Amino acid sequence: MDEAGEKGDIREGRSDKGYDDPSDKMWSLYVAEAEKFDKALVESWKGDMEGILIFAGLFSASVTAFIVESYKKLSPDSGDITVALLTQISSQLVAISNGTNLNISSPSPANVLFRPTASVVSVNILWFLSLSLGLLCALSATMVQQCARNYLQLVERRPTPSKRARIRAYLYGGIETFKMRAVIEAIPTLLHVSLFLFIIGLVQFLFPINHHIALIMLIVSTVVGSLYATVTFLPIRFKNCPFQTPLSPTCWNIVQHFEHLWCRFRNYRGDFPILGSLAEVRGLVAMVPSPTQNKRDAAALDWMLESATDDSELEQFFDAVPAFYDPSGRNAKDVLRSLAWSVFHRSESVLQECLMQADVQSPTRRRRAVVCLKALRAAAPKFQAIPMKMYSRPWPHTMGALRTDCDTTISTLAICTTSVLAASVLFHTADFLPSISTVSDKDVADGQLLMKISDQLPVDELATSMMAQGTHAPIVTSKPSADVMRDALRILKSNDVMEAMVRYLKRCRASASTNIGVFFPTDPKFYDFEADGLTRSLDWINTSIIREAEIALQCLRNPHQDEGGLLTDHAVWATSRMLQGLRTKKMREEFWSCGRLMIINTLISELMQCRHDISEHSAFIAETLHRLIWRSVSPNDAYLETQTKFIRLVKDASTPSPDIPPFPFPVVEMLLRVFDEFEHPTSITLAINAIEGNQWLLRNNFPLEMTIQELNVKLSQKAETITSHGHENTMGSSLGFLVACRSMDAGTQ
Repeated sequence: MDEAGEKGDIREGRSDKGYDDPSDKMWSLYVAEAEKFDKALVESWKGDMEGILIFAGLFSASVTAFIVESYKKLSPDSGDITVALLTQISSQLVAISNGTNLNISSPSPANVLFRPTASVVSVNILWFLSLSLGLLCALSATMVQQCARNYLQLVERRPTPSKRARIRAYLYGGIETFKMRAVIEAIPTLLHVSLFLFIIGLVQFLFPINHHIALIMLIVSTVVGSLYATVTFLPIRFKNCPFQTPLSPTCWNIVQHFEHLWCRFRNYRGDFPILGSLAEVRGLVAMVPSPTQNKRDAAALDWMLESATDDSELEQFFDAVPAFYDPSGRNAKDVLRSLAWSVFHRSESVLQECLMQADVQSPTRRRRAVVCLKALRAAAPKFQAIPMKMYSRPWPHTMGALRTDCDTTISTLAICTTSVLAASVLFHTADFLPSISTVSDKDVADGQLLMKISDQLPVDELATSMMAQGTHAPIVTSKPSADVMRDALRILKSNDVMEAMVRYLKRCRASASTNIGVFFPTDPKFYDFEADGLTRSLDWINTSIIREAEIALQCLRNPHQDEGGLLTDHAVWATSRMLQGLRTKKMREEFWSCGRLMIINTLISELMQCRHDISEHSAFIAETLHRLIWRSVSPNDAYLETQTKFIRLVKDASTPSPDIPPFPFPVVEMLLRVFDEFEHPTSITLAINAIEGNQWLLRNNFPLEMTIQELNVKLSQKAETITSHGHENTMGSSLGFLVACRSMDAGTQ
């Protein structure tokens, strides 16, 4: 057939050597996939058949040994006839010696006719069947191995992909048509049946010999049979059960059939049972989205990370993390959070090894540090919680050293990664604060009244008159004047003010959370941003300040004073601290936006301190800023000094200088978008001054005139609003500050 095919090709004017089929590229893909499938299939068949051959050989030998003893009982024993004849001779001799004349006839063939018992017959039937099935299994296993070899040889002998693919499809179609898989799966079933036939025959063989031994064997056989039946039905109930018998697929098909009949008989309108083989159903169940699947995925990833002990394996793992966190993926949040913690935990050792490596210019060092930092940045937004105790370990020193590394790539990526980690901590801290949407009208009214009182009193002077000492009484640092104390007591003892303070303190205590102290300590060492401002913004839910203010209210309501007036001074000091905390109070959204702008300031500042060209990392920096500015960061929630610092940094980043090159334009353009959000007149004026006349922005086609025009319109509207409300003095002071800022900037230029 092959020679005819080759002759046909030659007659058509082509040969395998000189002809290149254009479809071979497509068929080669099919051949490559089919080759992996066929090899795995044939190897599994060979492995199963080799085990069956070994077991069938040993088992058949054991059965043969028992048959040698049992088949003898199917025919008459010559020893029994000899015993009968000797008995007759003995009787005759006794009669002769006694003088008795006995008429003893020879035994007739009917008297010595042999009939085997039913037990013997059944035992031999069972054992001969068992031996026959065992030998049949061995023969079948040998034939399967031969068929598998022939299949691979017929497929692989053709070098041309198109011919090889078609022959493979033709032969594999025969495998499917003649149910070769079912035949191969039936061979272990026959072997199991053979084993059970032998066990049944063994029990029956032992009963005529010894009831005790037979009874023990019967009990053991019953237990084994029960376990076999349990293992057969376990995968039907628990799809991930690793145990099954050759009868499990058959039982599964029977159960499926009866389930469908029951659903049709009862007019069931829900989801019908899944159709398919047991192996197919297992695959479908494993892929069904569920909380259990998320736990399995998380456990699998944790196991993979724990199993990766070599640095190269960890490097490959970290390299795959960013793609795993891609927004287009379908991974569950629980899985991403679990993996994020594992990445955070294991990356520490990798980064420390990079720092301790002597050769700082090693490509391996840079590659491992880069993939590790990228993995950290990708996983940071999914941190469910970052225990601050992790930052008491070498983490702060590790990230600080990486941010100042001599390798510009590592330092830039470390700065960006640390900023994302800080934003993640900030996000979880803000999550414990109450939202602005939860504030009621009564809360707003009380807050406005207390803010008005705060403007009337020298709160800063009163709050610094004493210094807190933990659980001890505060120390007096300065004594306010008698007039100041008298005015303060007059205002604070007002019934409306005291009732408002009682309600306000009650809401503050209800909003206080012990978790904030865990997530956001007073001095977070993990990132050097303006944390003192954020810490002050949390004083309104500081439990010690709330407790002192509550004691102060009780003192103010008590008409009895001590002679020195220390309790009164203490009360005024405590209420002033409470009002000072109200001034800097920030709710969840304000705290989140203010903290992000502080982190962005630190990010820009540290990147500028690197004093090297970061244009090659512009995509990484832009993506980091995108994560920080995500959900439209509002700069107006930040303090005025934070806003002015941001504007100054953006101006420096967009102004070329001999020492520091400008930031990549896409990064600067993203930062300039924040300018459109400014609402404070000072910030708007500084923003105009920062970009006005910037030739570098014009060369990069930035709409400079349009942006300045929009900011000027907004500034004019703010000026009209302030004037219409009668705050000319405030506006005048703001404009004076702006003139000073402009003159300062002009001097800098």
